[in-house]
Amino acid sequence: MKYYSFIFSILLLSIGCSSKKEVEIIEIETLRESQLYDFDNVKAYMLKHASENEKIANQYVEKYEAALKDNPQKALYYFKRAISLEPTLERYKKLGTFLIDLKKYDEAYSLYSLITNTHAIPEDPEANYVYLFEEPDADTKYEQLVAQLFQSFQAYLVREAVDTDASLKDKLLEEKRFMADTSNAIYKKLKFVLNNEETENLVFTDVYKYIKDTNSVFEINTKMVNAFEYLYSSDMEYEYKAEHEYSDYSSFLQEAKGKENYYGSFNFTHLHKISPSVIAIVYSVDTSATACPKDMRHIYHRLATYTPNGEIIDTKVVAWQAGEQQATMKYDNGNITISEIKRTWKNPYDKRDFDNFILKTETIGSKTFQILPEGKIEERSAL
Repeated sequence: MKYYSFIFSILLLSIGCSSKKEVEIIEIETLRESQLYDFDNVKAYMLKHASENEKIANQYVEKYEAALKDNPQKALYYFKRAISLEPTLERYKKLGTFLIDLKKYDEAYSLYSLITNTHAIPEDPEANYVYLFEEPDADTKYEQLVAQLFQSFQAYLVREAVDTDASLKDKLLEEKRFMADTSNAIYKKLKFVLNNEETENLVFTDVYKYIKDTNSVFEINTKMVNAFEYLYSSDMEYEYKAEHEYSDYSSFLQEAKGKENYYGSFNFTHLHKISPSVIAIVYSVDTSATACPKDMRHIYHRLATYTPNGEIIDTKVVAWQAGEQQATMKYDNGNITISEIKRTWKNPYDKRDFDNFILKTETIGSKTFQILPEGKIEERSAL
């Protein structure tokens, strides 16, 4: 742990007529800023120091209050210094709300994870899990939800919260911080989810406007098979960001059939209207490990044929990438050619080994398919 030096001036009166000032340097142990949201470090500090630094911590709280109106960033610095000297639940809760006001959503999420989750006690042979302070109250859980939704809006978080406490529906819709948000359109999303508009107004043809490629001839080559447009990417169109991430268009996927909810990560990528009664759509599904390199992504592309009202006629996985396997696809007016590729890695493949890399690739075979007039996908015999 880092030690900060606090300097105190002590006035000493000499025996004679003269006086002098002497400076005494006292070293006080504090938490580093990088340790403020780490359970092990905060817990150890609290056990060791308790409230012995309360007086100095309160002085920083006073500095925070004085700077709050004119200099929020300096106020934030002072308040963190107070916590670094004396971590308390009330200070963390106050800091969490302040971080949300400053739009520091990732940091707010880290803070609430610290004070609302249970953590393993260091070096505990019984592997007991405890709260840093105490079980969070309803207000703290609500602030955590606000931070989570600002950080990454997920419809299931809203539904789970309202299912647990029905009174949260009105509270969320009346939340002034969401109403004031314009960049992420949180309020619009909340209204969409909480008023069940995603199921009431769901129309299959609305999917079309999200698909950029409507050509009858296209391909998914080796450079495209691992491509995936993740939510909140900077180049995504506003409508796609504002609607796709919280709508229920996933119900039109083969993967969602027979499931009450499907929360997989997917993209609509290609659309070909074969006839008035048959529409071919290609979409990709990502099952990758978090933040993995492109070559290590586990992604597959499925072609599905639909009726005009969104009923699936037939489907076929037409391109994919996972480990040693890769396949590309060429599409030409309902004719499909799939080429399978073997990838040889330097080390035995492990999807968590991000330092691995591909040594060579080789094509090991191909198959052709045709979409029949009624929408069925049939394999064609090799000539």
